[in-house]
Amino acid sequence: MLLKIGSSGQTVRDIQEMLNVAVPFPPLLVLDGIFGPKTNQRVVSFQNQSGLMADGIVGPMTSKALVGAVVKALKSNGG
Repeated sequence: MLLKIGSSGQTVRDIQEMLNVAVPFPPLLVLDGIFGPKTNQRVVSFQNQSGLMADGIVGPMTSKALVGAVVKALKSNGG
C-alpha cells in the first residue's frame, strides 16, 4: 500500500503517530488520519534523514525505516 497526499484513514493516522516519535520536532502532527501537506513535509524530512528517496510517498521502504526508527526511539527512551 502506498500512502501519499490525499490518502486518509487509520493507516495514515498510524503513520502520523510513528512520525511524531521518529521525527519529534514541534509542532507535532495532528493525528487526524488525513495525509495533507504537513504530513507530507514530515515524511519528506524523515526520508531525507534516513537516506531514502524523498518523494513524500510512504511505501514499503519508508514504512520499514519508520518502524525501525520508532523501535530505536522507544528503546533509547526506555520504552
